[in-house]
Amino acid sequence: MNKRAIELSINFLVVVIISMVILSTGILLIKRYFGVAEEIKTQLDEQTIAHIEELLDQGDIVAMPLKRKTIESGNSDIFGLGVININEANTFFNVNIALSKLVKEDKTTLNPADLNYNPEDWLLYEKSFNLEFKENKKIAIRLAVPDGVYQGTYIYDVEVLANNNRYGFTKMYVVVP
Repeated sequence: MNKRAIELSINFLVVVIISMVILSTGILLIKRYFGVAEEIKTQLDEQTIAHIEELLDQGDIVAMPLKRKTIESGNSDIFGLGVININEANTFFNVNIALSKLVKEDKTTLNPADLNYNPEDWLLYEKSFNLEFKENKKIAIRLAVPDGVYQGTYIYDVEVLANNNRYGFTKMYVVVP
């Protein structure tokens, strides 16, 4: 038998085994990393859900427990919004979030039209849903602030419509240092 052919086959098997070990190690590291991140996210969500439930139990029909957050450029955070249906029928809800104004650090105010970017594009959330009588819904509002934006406080109007009529209103403040 050809000695070179056997040596080539053994080298190939060694490379395959080493590749499998490296791949397995990489998968385990990624699984651990995302597992810890998911665990932290769950804890935060549980806290927000508990605060929303508490506010809805106290009689608020639209609840946002943390209205002000500081988010640095390039980072993101999640706001929680709760809605309970006190209408006596199945109701269609819309959530509209619009930038009201930006108050810069020197206390000057900019309107959305004065900006060369749209801070409403930073938002990701469920915009419409149906609720039965006394049913509630908790919505995660993800806000990702890109790099290169003005520093200051972005003030958003959060309006909840029930069958196209104003149902609730609150404000959301995002401080970009």
